[in-house]
Amino acid sequence: MKINNIELKKQCRELAKRIEKKWNKYDLILTVTKGWLIPTYYIADYLWIKYIEVLNINTYEDNERWEIKDLTLFSKDFSKKSVLLIDDLVDTWYTIDIIKKKYDFKELDIATLYHKEWSIIYPDICYMYNINEWERIEFEYET
Repeated sequence: MKINNIELKKQCRELAKRIEKKWNKYDLILTVTKGWLIPTYYIADYLWIKYIEVLNINTYEDNERWEIKDLTLFSKDFSKKSVLLIDDLVDTWYTIDIIKKKYDFKELDIATLYHKEWSIIYPDICYMYNINEWERIEFEYET
């Protein structure tokens, strides 16, 4: 499935409407560099949110082995915050698992555009749930 930028904006607007119903419970939006930034920007723009907290988490692949590293330079304390973490696609859930293990949150909800059926947990807010695990999703901004 190829998602062009026009379609992405429409999907982000729909996800923002779903988030808006619960927005008053969150203190801030949290996202991860790189791919998550564009959908997060569109959603924040639709919700008139000016402040986005960002973590620098990257996946490294080497000889059929990959690992995820948190390279965030500044200390982050979310222990007294209700946080909405925005993702573009939830498939393996490894990145979010690392975030949950490294950082404390008063409350953490997950919003995502797409959720693959093999993911170990469901996001709290989603544009499209249970996409076939073999369906490839290609965002125009990644090509």
